[in-house]
Amino acid sequence: MYGFAEYWTIINDCKFIVPIRVVARMINTRHAARVKALGLAVDVIHRPDLWDDLCETFCAAFGANAFMVFEFDFNRFTAPIFRGSRAIEDGMHLVQAHMEGRIPEVERQGYSRFAAFPAGILFGEYQAYDVEHDRFMPENPFRDAVLAVSGARSRSVMRLNDVGPWSDVAAMHMPIPFADIDPQLRQDASLILPVLGKAIEARRVLDGLIGLGKALAVAFDKFDFGAAICRPSGQIVVSNAEFKSMAAERDGLAVVGDFVRATLPADREHLATAIRSTHSIDASARSTICRLRRHSERLPLIARAIPLRSEEIGITDEPLTLLLVIDPDASDRVNVEGVGALGILSQAELDICQLIVTGKATQEIAEHRGTSVQTVTDQVKSALAKLACASRIDIVRLAMATRPAGKI
Repeated sequence: MYGFAEYWTIINDCKFIVPIRVVARMINTRHAARVKALGLAVDVIHRPDLWDDLCETFCAAFGANAFMVFEFDFNRFTAPIFRGSRAIEDGMHLVQAHMEGRIPEVERQGYSRFAAFPAGILFGEYQAYDVEHDRFMPENPFRDAVLAVSGARSRSVMRLNDVGPWSDVAAMHMPIPFADIDPQLRQDASLILPVLGKAIEARRVLDGLIGLGKALAVAFDKFDFGAAICRPSGQIVVSNAEFKSMAAERDGLAVVGDFVRATLPADREHLATAIRSTHSIDASARSTICRLRRHSERLPLIARAIPLRSEEIGITDEPLTLLLVIDPDASDRVNVEGVGALGILSQAELDICQLIVTGKATQEIAEHRGTSVQTVTDQVKSALAKLACASRIDIVRLAMATRPAGKI
């Protein structure tokens, strides 16, 4: 087992900075099981085989009859991934019903309310029903059957993270009503369990990077524009250095909780639609490209979403999207050299197309070139006709499609 200094290094290397040494000092050293639980919460990043030991250790650390962790979909009420302690082995038929969403309406109501609770805080089930004590809970035969398996009297839950419509959830069955539990236990759980949530997220990132392969990862970082592989929800599987640099500026583009976001609210749905629509047979090509305006009022970033055949790159078997983000302020990043190579535009039309891809409006182009707005309008129409483009955004798409993808 690693020492706390090593835990810090592992989490930091995975880009999940968790002050584990500080947490360890805050936990009473007499509670050795809780210290062990903290260590195991980090060790499962690299040792998935430790899950059984982790579940049993969490039971010992908090005096729980049973402990479990599951990925829960708050839309479908399903739990496709489930891990638990030995105490629930006799109730696997109930676990299976839980995983498949075959739960009663009263159970669904509790989870629906729980979905709005903040991550990182341990809640008693009674709080999801807005009653003062466990003894005032509504009748729920499913809950009674679950508690009977572990011999417990109450259930408690914590969202370990907040990742869109689903979340990793930790649950404990306690031998006494949760309303009567020592506040110190709740505090310690709120310190240790979020570390487990970070470990789960770190494991997902590591799995993605391992599946991506070293060769592709190296090539990915050579792109001279931002590139990220995303799930349809916008959750990033892996991104290159340029993308991370753009997101760090939070000027047009940002990453929030592993999800890509436009920094201006008005552009967020456009970006989300571009990512989602890549795998829709009804989507138009125009829907997969958008502009991300900036707080700094610099030229907008240009984002283009491209569907990936995930089975070919070995990350996962789910649909994936390659999101390319180009900064028009960097003139060498997006240009119409490839369009010019087609040999069908006049030099004036080509110059105007270059100004279009850098975000200039008709009036700005006219002022820049010292011509009338009508002249620019006519030249744009001519360029669109020659290139078989329906709009200016199609010229941007064509420029992106006809340029080299990486540095030479």
